[in-house]
Amino acid sequence: MPEIHPDDEIVTIAQEISDYLIGHANAADSLEGVVKWWLTRQRYEQAADKVQQALEYLVKEGVVKKAHTTRGRSVYLSASRRLPRKTTG
Repeated sequence: MPEIHPDDEIVTIAQEISDYLIGHANAADSLEGVVKWWLTRQRYEQAADKVQQALEYLVKEGVVKKAHTTRGRSVYLSASRRLPRKTTG
């Protein structure tokens, strides 16, 4: 799998997903469900591609697991690991 180098927007989305999973450890949903229910709807509805990249980043970092339904649809669930906070300075 190629190495992912997310931009700041991807890291921000990834952090929001990670934060959501802290309070909803049993959450599992498709990309569409993550966009619609896990994240602020208005902000990300038009940015599903960025959310997809953030989810893939979280999978790589071990924060999220990617599974597949019997119909082949990808779903994402907590891997019980937190994404380290990005430090500014």
